[in-house]
Amino acid sequence: MLAGAALLISLLSTILCSVSVAAISSDDGSYELSNGNCTAPEPRDLVHMEHVQKVAIPFVTREERVTWYGDEKIYCVLVTSCNGETHSKVKLLRGGAGHTFVDLEVHSSRGYGFAYNVRIFGKE
Repeated sequence: MLAGAALLISLLSTILCSVSVAAISSDDGSYELSNGNCTAPEPRDLVHMEHVQKVAIPFVTREERVTWYGDEKIYCVLVTSCNGETHSKVKLLRGGAGHTFVDLEVHSSRGYGFAYNVRIFGKE
């Protein structure tokens, strides 16, 4: 039952956020993030999914931190934009692929918001 729900959530996320994933390329972050072996993650290996959204406020930058700790060893972290907005960055602060934790930060440009889906895949 739980595996079926995870599969459904993963499929819905893919449909709602059908955008390409770009690999992180610099220390200051990237528009989207793919960390680890994310070529074909198994839906049954989805250990965490979270939707992160902040609305735009004029003259204000928006930030959100996403942290996950678990028993599974992470092999893929995918952070994909839902609205195609390119005025925000995702940064991997700690952990990620090869670890049992991940700490991410999403930061928008002044006057912009963001909407991202965070998916973490891992195995014991």
